[in-house]
Amino acid sequence: MPSLAKKAMLYVVTWRLPSDERRRIFNQLDQVDAEQDAAGRGKAAEGAVVPDCTLINLADGKELKLRDLEKSGRPLVLNFGSCS
Repeated sequence: MPSLAKKAMLYVVTWRLPSDERRRIFNQLDQVDAEQDAAGRGKAAEGAVVPDCTLINLADGKELKLRDLEKSGRPLVLNFGSCS
């Protein structure tokens, strides 16, 4: 289950979407969290293989896979930092 802070931020980003679309996004976020828990969340290491999780483009609501962001000859870098 996503943290309350994560849900609050997502609500702010998606407030213009219809409630059923927002609910779908929250349900998918819960699914991603469950997949990460099953894959051993907290055990990430530099150079480790990342699960090909489902992402949601907040601009248009379309789903994509993490691997869809890879480009030939360019590394895919995931930066987990704070915005505050």
